[in-house]
Order: sequence, then C-alpha cells, then structure tokens
Amino acid sequence: MRRLAIVTATQRELRAAVDGAPRIPHAEPVAWRWRGMDLYLVSCGMGPVNAAFGLGRLFQHASELRGVLNLGTAGTFRLKELPLRQPVVVREEIWPEFGLRASEGVDPAGLKYGQGTLGGETVRDRVGLSPRHSLLSLGISRSLPWPEGRSLTVAGATGDPEQAEWYRQRYSPDVENMEGFALAWPCLEYGVPFVEVRCVSNVVGSRQRDDWDASGALGQLRTVMTTLLESMD
Repeated sequence: MRRLAIVTATQRELRAAVDGAPRIPHAEPVAWRWRGMDLYLVSCGMGPVNAAFGLGRLFQHASELRGVLNLGTAGTFRLKELPLRQPVVVREEIWPEFGLRASEGVDPAGLKYGQGTLGGETVRDRVGLSPRHSLLSLGISRSLPWPEGRSLTVAGATGDPEQAEWYRQRYSPDVENMEGFALAWPCLEYGVPFVEVRCVSNVVGSRQRDDWDASGALGQLRTVMTTLLESMD
C-alpha cells in the first residue's frame, strides 16, 4: 500500500487541512485513512531543523510513500498580488542562510562545497520545484486554480520591515515560510514527488493587526486539501 504524506509544521495546520485528523506525536508519521485515501500524517514542528527531523522519520517508510504534500501558512512579500488567505503553489525554494556570511550578506558560493548535486548541478541556496510534474506523479492531471510563487525558508520569521525589504531586494521572493526548503531538497534528491502549497497568513515584516489573518489562512487549507483530493484520478 502506498500512502500520500501530509506534512505540516503544526497540529493546528494539520487539523485544519484534514478534518477529523487525530492528535499525533511530534514528527511521528501516523497512518490514517481519510475520505477513502490512505495517508501518512506528520506534524513536524516549526523551523527547518524540525522539518528535516520529521522528514527523516517519514523516510523510514520510503517504500510506502506515494509523495509528500507540504501544507501550511506563509507570509506574503507582495500583498497586492498575493493577499491574505491566498493559496500559493511553490515553484522554487530558497534558503538564504547557506554560504559564507559577510557584512553584505551571505554568499552561497563562498563555500567550496554545496549541499549536494541534483541533475549534475550543485545545490546551494535554492532548488527549483516542478509542481506540475509532481502533481501528475500523484495522479492529479488538472491544473490547480492558484498562482505559483517563489518561497524563502527562514529559521526565524521576519518581524522587521527593513529586513523584509532586504530579502525582497536580494531574492525577489513571493512568500516566506519556515520549513519548505528542508522538506523540498531531500524529496528532490531521493526522487519523491513533492508539492508545497501555502496559504497567506500575514504580511512579511509587519506586526500590525490588519496585516494578519492566521485564522482565515488556516480555513483555506481545508479548501486546498479538498481541491487536491477531488482532482486526483
């Protein structure tokens, strides 16, 4: 039996996406049948370290994996184009912390070695995703109704507008999250279909109440999961 893994950072995101999902141990894959589909549910914890740890536990069941679907919330760098509650399909993951740090920032080519190779190319601070190809591998032939975007993975959420602007100028990201790169890179390296969909919960760098709608973003995760399920052949 092959199962689709649903990976979220928090229990709240998991239960928002999969109604009736049980509370599960931290980072422990739990087999679950939902609406006729066999799943692994993983609530890995927040941040890239927890994400990598949770994926490692999941990969103990690699022979049973149909693919990995990472669902969650994210901040937006482009409020006009990607407003609050908007689902975004990630087409590229960027990790701005890899490389040699200097006063002007991190140089991803400043270290002799990268993180590994993919398709003969060295992987350093970014990986390109192929959501359409991965969706086809999961049996989803229909196009998803949401825009694609570039995601920046950080260990600490950006709470300062100046830092947000620096990221915007340096990397041209669309959204910010805390787990995506750590999930995407191993899946790509081992040939596991990977799809990441994030719903916008806030404006990156802002602590203003009007720039946040976490509850609305969580509510959209159910719509995302239902749409994906109904699209599967």
